[in-house]
Amino acid sequence: MVESEAKELSEETMLGAVTFGHKGFQPVIEAIIALAETCAKEPWPLAVPLPEKAAIEDELRSLLAAPLDAAYREQGKQERSNQLDAAKKLALSKYADDAAKQGFAGKFFKELEKEIVRGAILRGDPRIDGRDSKTVRPITAEVGILPRTHGSALFTAGETQAMVVATLGTGQDEQNDRRARRRVPPAFHAAL
Repeated sequence: MVESEAKELSEETMLGAVTFGHKGFQPVIEAIIALAETCAKEPWPLAVPLPEKAAIEDELRSLLAAPLDAAYREQGKQERSNQLDAAKKLALSKYADDAAKQGFAGKFFKELEKEIVRGAILRGDPRIDGRDSKTVRPITAEVGILPRTHGSALFTAGETQAMVVATLGTGQDEQNDRRARRRVPPAFHAAL
């Protein structure tokens, strides 16, 4: 993908510049490919699929279902995180002697987590923080948080927070990165 921006230049001139740049980069690209071929390492063989995959899944499900369910019923974020960490350690320690099984256990742990959380949602159980499906998290917005800036605000939704800060400057303080300027509405640039 190629992006470019110019004022008062025709599309033909811009296309010529891009083509010229593309030709100029070819020796660099060839050097990168040659370096990669010289320094490349042999690819690692993929792990052989575990023949006892279903048995391991059943074993992990019976071992972890109750601790994961209990963890996702815990409303305190830190306590829930501690319980999840303990359950994951339990799953990994079960197969500490076999790296392939341990890797599979880590992946299956994530799948089981998703299964438990989605199952609770589909059953209509309360959310992790105790709210029902129709209740919105407590939301607050405060302005003027930082006294030495030209503007600041703190937005809080449950345990998620975002702070916005604005400091004004002169034209010399303006950011010259074109990509950054593109994200700001043109009316804002006129105000600068």
